[in-house]
Amino acid sequence: MVIKMEKLVEGIVTALITPLARSGELCVECLESILNFQISRSVGGLFLTGTYGEGVILPQKVRQEVYRRVLEFPAGGREKLLMNIL
Repeated sequence: MVIKMEKLVEGIVTALITPLARSGELCVECLESILNFQISRSVGGLFLTGTYGEGVILPQKVRQEVYRRVLEFPAGGREKLLMNIL
């Protein structure tokens, strides 16, 4: 199968950290703050759960919550999303 790729991502793609509370759960307020900042700076894409070894060490439940929250974020969808999926 051949897939033609044209302009999948333009501009800067920011690798986001995954903000965690002391309990190890996702800090939703922190994630929303990070997303607001990135979107206000007109980034071309967001790379989720793929930095600092996060894709390997984060529990699947946390990774899935990050993806869901970013996809449901009010200003989301305009940015290209790259996700580290194991």
